[in-house]
Amino acid sequence: MSKSFFKDWTFRDWWLIVCLSLLIFGMFYSPFVASVARGLIIIGLFLCLVLWRESFKNFSKKIIPAICISSVFILDIVGTLWSNDTKEAWHIIIHEVSFLTVPMFIALYSPLKKNVMSFQFMIYVFFCLLGTIAGSFNYIFTQYADIRHLIPGARNIAFALNTAFIAIILFTYTYNTKKYRKIAIPIILWLIVFLIIMQMLSGLVAIILFAIIEIIYLAIKKKNKIDILLSCVMCCCLIAFGIWIYKEYNNYFTPKEAFIGNKNLKTPDGNLYTGTDDKFIENGYLVNNYTCPTEVETEWEKRTGKSIKEFCKDSLYSYESLIYRYLNSKGLHKDAQAIRQLNDEDLENIYHGLANVVYAEKFSLKPRLYQTFYEFERFINTGSVSNKSLIQRFAMINSAFHLIKGNIVLGTGTSDAKKALKAQLNKDYPSLEVKDADPHNQFIYLVVSFGIFGLVAFILICSYPIVTLKLWRNKYFLCFIFICICYMFVESSLRMMAGRIFFVMFFALFAFNNKEIKQYYLSENHNPNL
Repeated sequence: MSKSFFKDWTFRDWWLIVCLSLLIFGMFYSPFVASVARGLIIIGLFLCLVLWRESFKNFSKKIIPAICISSVFILDIVGTLWSNDTKEAWHIIIHEVSFLTVPMFIALYSPLKKNVMSFQFMIYVFFCLLGTIAGSFNYIFTQYADIRHLIPGARNIAFALNTAFIAIILFTYTYNTKKYRKIAIPIILWLIVFLIIMQMLSGLVAIILFAIIEIIYLAIKKKNKIDILLSCVMCCCLIAFGIWIYKEYNNYFTPKEAFIGNKNLKTPDGNLYTGTDDKFIENGYLVNNYTCPTEVETEWEKRTGKSIKEFCKDSLYSYESLIYRYLNSKGLHKDAQAIRQLNDEDLENIYHGLANVVYAEKFSLKPRLYQTFYEFERFINTGSVSNKSLIQRFAMINSAFHLIKGNIVLGTGTSDAKKALKAQLNKDYPSLEVKDADPHNQFIYLVVSFGIFGLVAFILICSYPIVTLKLWRNKYFLCFIFICICYMFVESSLRMMAGRIFFVMFFALFAFNNKEIKQYYLSENHNPNL
């Protein structure tokens, strides 16, 4: 990058860049670095008072929008009025007060110069790409990797939605300005491929929903050849994705063999098969069909020297829980002959806790899809909600709604939501043990904490700067709001450090640099005075 890019930067600009860069890095990878960044931001506010008092020019117009961006912080303060544990409520507020400083800091340092905004966005993209490279490297060179922990320090959902946000913003930029396509398009494609490889469904779903909205938008606007072509390409991609899911659904749930029940059929070694009347299916084969537990147990111990009752070190399950499903996933009957047919790779898969041969596939979304199928199939057949994330979320949301019924107007208050959710979950699902009974939905958590009053207040407070500053006319801001809504539906994002930083930082950057962003980063035909 040429020196001319930085030539008009002042110490004040560099302070902003350092603070926000550390904040972004901390949001992705390190709560400690994020805390350091918030400390530097507080120092930056004092520097404005001492050295850069011109920053306070027109600041009175920015105070209310800045406070509105920290709407949850406001609700936390109000929620102390009906909290049972007032001491804990104020502890939460003191812990979160630093997040109020972020929009204040950005408001004082705005409007930003074009090259400062561009550089800050490049830093954001760089840190995200760094994570995708590290995650891919770990995925390739770690044979039995936990995809949730391949990116050091990063929260899986937070990283996925930041990745989707960058892909959407880059698409919007290149589509509107027709600039830097040779750089932006490869990055967009790489980010989508990364989300697929890492099986990050939240980011993929966000991109799919965005594609649907974009197709509708292109369909109703004045069309040109590029719009028609782009719309057709996105439609074809979505249709192909839908066909693939339908094909895999049929492969998973359509039986490939007849149900035998308790018929007197014998194994190749001459022992009777046992069976149950359930229709528990996986990979197209009934898990409890054609089973001979005595042969499986004896042959497994003979083959491996391990007891079938022994627990796998990389799983919460015993080998007994894994073996029958693994044999079934390969289309084998559950008998001694099937154990003999397992190769060394199959044994390693079982040793590392894989209950389905599909789970060992790499560079594919298929393992995540099949795990989702299994979660719902197990829940339907057994009612179990343990050790599976999606069904656990269903249980937590169900318990949250039970709790809301008794506190629908004002909720539990600032400090009591977490304890109340845990108590309700223990009541509804006694066998489910989780550290945090969070429903993984910000809107539901708001209603639990502050009732319908809190949810309505949150929406109205956030809407104030959007309406008064006309942010709804900024396409990039609409992309941000879209991702925020997706984020809030899949996680209680404003309870999490990464989610709260993402919300307050980007909301403030858009709010206090709206005209500059529209002027510099939309097409030349766009009217910046809108």
